[in-house]
Amino acid sequence: MGGGLHESRTKSGSRVPLTRRLLTQEPPSPTEGGGSDAETTAPNGWSWGRLHHAVFAHPLTGLRPDRAWDVGPFPVGGSAASVMHAEYRTDTFRLTHGASFRMIVDVGDWDRSVFVNVPGQSGDPGSPHYADLAPVWGRQDHVPMLYGRAAVDAATETIIALTPA
Repeated sequence: MGGGLHESRTKSGSRVPLTRRLLTQEPPSPTEGGGSDAETTAPNGWSWGRLHHAVFAHPLTGLRPDRAWDVGPFPVGGSAASVMHAEYRTDTFRLTHGASFRMIVDVGDWDRSVFVNVPGQSGDPGSPHYADLAPVWGRQDHVPMLYGRAAVDAATETIIALTPA
């Protein structure tokens, strides 16, 4: 047998040498590993993201003659067995479920917290914030989640006042 993970055990069956080697070596780049990252293309042109994709269908898409309210498709990394959990249909590789909202909270400095909510913060297809976070989500990135009054006031674009009739 050629060198493989099975042969990395000692005679006692310990995996310590294998573990030590894996923890001290530099990991291969995504292109060396087959292009598992959604944004990475392997030298042969293959990429997981070109196959594995996300489309966020508007709940009322069926009432329209087109799919103008749908967001996507765009490349997505991950799978059912990865940290970026992203289940998909095996016939189309279209994302079926995964994390649509992510946040990282800095409880020591609330204004340094970040989040992403896909496809955007608005449910109105006419809003500039209907689909603006989809590319951010696809890159596995985040935007500021402002908390303090000064930070919120500085970033406020619109105030909607709801008053009883």
